[in-house]
Amino acid sequence: MMLPVVAYFLLVLVAIAVFIRLRMKPDYYYWLFLMLFFDPGGFFTGYREGNIAGSIKYYDVFFFLMMMVFIFSPGKKLPFRDKTFRVFFAYLIVYILYYLIVYGAILPVVNGQLDYLFFLRKNRIALMMPFVVYSFYYFSWKSYEIFFRFIVYFSFVILSLWMITLFSPLKIVPVMFMLRYEESSMERLFMASYGLIDVIYMIGIYLFLVKRKYPLAVKNSFLIYVSAILMIITLILTLTRREYLRMVVSVVIAMLVTSYALKMSYLKHLVRGVFSLLFLLLALNILFPVYSRYAEYVVKDAFSLVMTGKDLQGREDYRISGEEDMVYVKRIIKDHFLLGTGYIPVQWSDIVEMKMKGDVRGVAYDAAAEVAVYNGLMRFGIVGVLLFLPFYVMFLKQAFLMLKEMKRNALSLLKKPVMMLLIFLCIHLLFMRFSTEIYTVFGEMAISFYTYRLFLFFTLLLVLKNKIKEEQTKENTQLYPLT
Repeated sequence: MMLPVVAYFLLVLVAIAVFIRLRMKPDYYYWLFLMLFFDPGGFFTGYREGNIAGSIKYYDVFFFLMMMVFIFSPGKKLPFRDKTFRVFFAYLIVYILYYLIVYGAILPVVNGQLDYLFFLRKNRIALMMPFVVYSFYYFSWKSYEIFFRFIVYFSFVILSLWMITLFSPLKIVPVMFMLRYEESSMERLFMASYGLIDVIYMIGIYLFLVKRKYPLAVKNSFLIYVSAILMIITLILTLTRREYLRMVVSVVIAMLVTSYALKMSYLKHLVRGVFSLLFLLLALNILFPVYSRYAEYVVKDAFSLVMTGKDLQGREDYRISGEEDMVYVKRIIKDHFLLGTGYIPVQWSDIVEMKMKGDVRGVAYDAAAEVAVYNGLMRFGIVGVLLFLPFYVMFLKQAFLMLKEMKRNALSLLKKPVMMLLIFLCIHLLFMRFSTEIYTVFGEMAISFYTYRLFLFFTLLLVLKNKIKEEQTKENTQLYPLT
């Protein structure tokens, strides 16, 4: 559904007022709007179901404002100086065209379920993606330090408000509840949306590990540590097995990455990590004694599932076994193996209704949503999966290249701690994608904010890689000036 003309007019008026007021600080505006574009804390999602007015979503507004900032900024051809980014961006355009034309229109026509206006309304963030990625590169090159600061400040403020919400009668941040197990009193507590603030605990881990050996001059280190601890507590309260595994593997990856890049001792990392974990568990036990017991049960449950294939209640996970409801998903994949079903114009309420009526399609759609690989094959087919695969190849290749670059330039990077921490973060997120998050492989094919997140941090990695090369060129010029 197209946005009303009146809404566009109002957005233009707001944007003009904004730029008159703060015309000299476009970078700050861009990063502010970008953070809000991801809805950190889930204020828009939790309280307004993502709506601003009518069919206008919060991300429509912030996308528009980001683009206004970008349009009024000079030197917009800068990103195309980077050859790797040019290749990545060109392939992104190709994929989005396939997504909008083949996946969204042609395949639904073939399968007799075309509703293209519904598709565009639900997938308009796919149309936004090239503009966001391009502008993100531009502003990252100019002011990645400001982006870092916004992550730190947003994380501290929102996580502090989250804890106030949990410990007091004040309901500031929307709290989502869900039973951990059926017929159980264990309740999951989580935010409607983390936005980009959940990366703060990864930044905190790297800062902690590196600072034990090198005296990094990082502003707001205290805020980073506090926010990281609050984020870890927040993730523990979700009682989610994959989040627990993710946190443990995050520490392991951080130890390996820093040890390789900065030639630091594994043993020292391990000892510090164990002591930090014990301190955190003690704090959790004092603040949330009930959830400490719940968390212990979830850890045992996850261990049982991995070792025996069954949880503590003796149930198999159909997402792992591929049985039960997954049988219907496999049947659809077999029937549409080459190109997939294409976009399926149903909402979640429709799927629930289909399941209640005994429609196996509803059962299949619901089950596939739980396992990204099955969902990708069902909707996109083997052709779509192979089309998306080069992104993963690019991500891994650049992550390893950057790690080698860090090792060669370790001393100079220690003088630029913000750049170093952001590089560690980007590499970390890409490695996590192919370790604990492997269960969601190809989950980014259906363009979502998770796709944005992965693509933007990859873009940031390319920016920082070129920043290092630029610094090397300057140093070489100073050492060997032209005569």
